[in-house]
Amino acid sequence: MDSLKTELTDQSINSERDEELMKHFSDERDTLESQIEILKMANRKLHDSNDGLRAALERITRSGSSGSSEGIKDRNRSKSICYTSQYALLDRLSQCLDDFPLYNRRPSCETLALAICDPGLRRRH
Repeated sequence: MDSLKTELTDQSINSERDEELMKHFSDERDTLESQIEILKMANRKLHDSNDGLRAALERITRSGSSGSSEGIKDRNRSKSICYTSQYALLDRLSQCLDDFPLYNRRPSCETLALAICDPGLRRRH
């Protein structure tokens, strides 16, 4: 009888330990799933941003130094809910440049790309 009690106690202890492990694994899985969703969303934003930057660069390259930002202004209308549109940022930069006659020529593509990354422009929009 004592051996059965001991065996039952051991099984109870093992069962409780297994239950704790399962709870820990379940919590860890939930945390990892949440992190995966966050990473997927960030990845989608990066892809969207890259596509937008590529399109803006192609548009700017095609327009050359004509100084027209009409295409960018048209694209500004289709914004994502998740983040500020790079077209909106390019439009804001273009407006800023129009306000300051210090710039006698259009900025280079590298300058525009750097301006898109400027956190100051993102906050003001």
